[in-house]
Amino acid sequence: DGAQFNYGAPSFTIESADFLAWAQAGERNNGLKIAGNRVSSGHYYATATADSSINLLARSTFTPAHFYTLTRATALTLVATNLWQVQYQVENAQGEILSTGSSHASKIVVALPAPQAAALLAPLPQPFVALASAAASAIYNPCWVAMFTLSTPSNIETNPFGEAAIKATETQLAKCIRQATNSDTKGEQWVIHATTEWTKSHLNDTKEMVANTLITSFSKHYNNQEKIINSAVHRWLYSQPAATTASQAADLTDAAAHGLVCVGDWVQTAAITPTMCNIERAWMSGQRLTQTPYSLSRSAINLFEEPADSLFYRRRL
Repeated sequence: DGAQFNYGAPSFTIESADFLAWAQAGERNNGLKIAGNRVSSGHYYATATADSSINLLARSTFTPAHFYTLTRATALTLVATNLWQVQYQVENAQGEILSTGSSHASKIVVALPAPQAAALLAPLPQPFVALASAAASAIYNPCWVAMFTLSTPSNIETNPFGEAAIKATETQLAKCIRQATNSDTKGEQWVIHATTEWTKSHLNDTKEMVANTLITSFSKHYNNQEKIINSAVHRWLYSQPAATTASQAADLTDAAAHGLVCVGDWVQTAAITPTMCNIERAWMSGQRLTQTPYSLSRSAINLFEEPADSLFYRRRL
């Protein structure tokens, strides 16, 4: 029915001053809402509206980089020093291959969930073996997410950040967030995250089954009688890294010296703390890209957005 849902994180915490400055730029330009001291002194909390998600904020960071959608990198080959060949395929929204091709780059940045990065890195020789091993050893928890719109505002109580309380005995619902909306949005939008345990046991259920179960559970949990006018479901297969490897394995200078680096929430660097949310972890892992030996200029970057909402970057020659 034309509903616009936020497929990025509807909210996230902020710890570091650098990440806060980045998020505050998004507050000015992309509609994020930043509130302070929610977690503890010096910590912040951010929410995004349905039409201004964390994905848009990430893309704006790389302006004026060239951006290509639905393009999947299928193989990497180190041809010579600082010369990589990238093989790729262009797909439509249904996953059908429309075309294939290859190009060359001087530097490669792989910004993928660890399992996808591992598949791309596995065929590479030394000095990339340890990097591929680090990616292969990272473990993720999946999460089914349901999004829907109520025809009229509900009387469900939430905290200032839109989160509704969930009973400790609840086994299906992990997080229920009233989506921040703009003045053009009709109705009241909600985002539901299922628990890890429920998601794992229903990983291959149809979207219709998942939507029916989670929305029914939501209605019963909060005694909601409002009519649902539209909904969407997304299987977040790589939701949260459950375990990652040591920083020495995932941050190899030898690989970087040959023009290859990985970034993402599974990459552990010295600046990352155990309490950081996965969005800040991913952001922190990418901050080194403007530093030696990477020295990436935003205007010299092509961005490939893979069909699975992951980004693959290559630096043009």
